[in-house]
Amino acid sequence: MTSVESYVAALDRTLVGPRRARRDLLAEVSDHLSDAAEAYLHAGLDPEAAEQRALSDFGTVDEIAPDYQTELGLVQGRHTAGLMFVVLLIQPFLWQGGLPWASGEAATASKFYDVLDALVESGGAISIAVAAVCALACGVGTRYVGFRRQVARVTAVATLVVCGALPVLALLLSTQPNVGGPSLGAALLWATALLVLPMAVVARSARRCLAAT
Repeated sequence: MTSVESYVAALDRTLVGPRRARRDLLAEVSDHLSDAAEAYLHAGLDPEAAEQRALSDFGTVDEIAPDYQTELGLVQGRHTAGLMFVVLLIQPFLWQGGLPWASGEAATASKFYDVLDALVESGGAISIAVAAVCALACGVGTRYVGFRRQVARVTAVATLVVCGALPVLALLLSTQPNVGGPSLGAALLWATALLVLPMAVVARSARRCLAAT
């Protein structure tokens, strides 16, 4: 294994993040170091000295890893926010009569039902907006702020909060008597399948985002 290959392998062991993004980043580093070493080789250095000179110019793993780790965290943050946005965007259609099993009216006009219904609707709308803002913040927004890693971390935390709150509210709403709608068991099953499980996938992505930041 050459010095460049050893360096890239050490960087790979240090970084945490999406596999494809990490692979592309490492390939970019390897190509850059190889080109630099080749330039020094043509300048008259022997192969080992050329590689060591290229590595010295580039910096140690400890020096350059934080910046690359930030990039990976932002990639995971964009993925997490985008995933949450898509999952939540289809929820109004599913919960407001878009499917036959979701139709019906509350059997009793209880204040508890009204509060839950309002929380689910307003919480969902706010969460969609938060997801959109986070996706933008982890993308073009990083051009205008200096705390790039914190942006990815805030995205992960906000996503985990949404993933914890909305499914609980939805499950509680599903337990309320519903005229013309599904049975309690069916309502809980559908809520689990169409919101709880997808949000669990989003939460998993958010945890990976935290690990990458």
